[in-house]
Amino acid sequence: MRWGARIVMVVACLAVLFPLLWVLRTALKSDAEFISQPAAIGGTFTLDNFAAAWNAVDLGGAIRDSLVITIPGAMLATFLGVLAGYALAKLPVPAKRLLLVLAVGGLTIPIAALVIPEFDQALWLRDTIGVSYVDSTWGLSLVYGAFFASWSTLFFLSWFRDLPADLLEAAWLDGASAAQTFLRVALPLAVPAIAVGLVLNVFLQWSEVLLGLIMLPSGDATTAMTAIASFSTQFRVGGPLTAAATIIVALPIFLLFLLAQRWLRTEIFGGSIKG
Repeated sequence: MRWGARIVMVVACLAVLFPLLWVLRTALKSDAEFISQPAAIGGTFTLDNFAAAWNAVDLGGAIRDSLVITIPGAMLATFLGVLAGYALAKLPVPAKRLLLVLAVGGLTIPIAALVIPEFDQALWLRDTIGVSYVDSTWGLSLVYGAFFASWSTLFFLSWFRDLPADLLEAAWLDGASAAQTFLRVALPLAVPAIAVGLVLNVFLQWSEVLLGLIMLPSGDATTAMTAIASFSTQFRVGGPLTAAATIIVALPIFLLFLLAQRWLRTEIFGGSIKG
């Protein structure tokens, strides 16, 4: 069984590492070599593609815009998820089953099916009250926070459901209100889970393309993933430039995972619940 588990883990690691190494090798090829031998592993190596990708579409500005958009959006989705997840897990909420069905339904509906209605709603608000969140970084942050709140709710629902009820009952017996129990007992214990939820929300929103493309039509602000998509068009194939831009854009998320790895480990996550 040990050797079988090791073989499975090796295969799983290769399945993850091989595409990453392939992208890295493509990013280090010249355009001529990529066109003539796109599948070749050997050959020459060049770092010019990284500088060209950085300057071709103002990739630094796109990364800055993505940070401005995704960090507030991830914080909003996490905030809503914490409140809704705790309420559904520990409080007598009316129509709880219906709310759970709606939360699950928010995960099953693809973003592609909702992006046009979302855009039409934004235009309707602009024509009705003169306020529009189209072509706005804060508007896209609100949209991201709302779209990913369903996932966050189910994530924190699962966490708070496993929180020992004795801790909350002890606070209630001591005279704490529902809000005080949440703020002084449940919320401090949920800090590792909140960190994990925030990191995952940043990752999910950072990698989203369609909403960033539709909700920022003017191009004054653009997300990093939208900038990568612009390398490949009907008349141009990105190739090494796309691979180099992908690696550059992935670096902030990679650094974020490194910084948050102590919360991402399941042992510490589980230990926080038991404590």
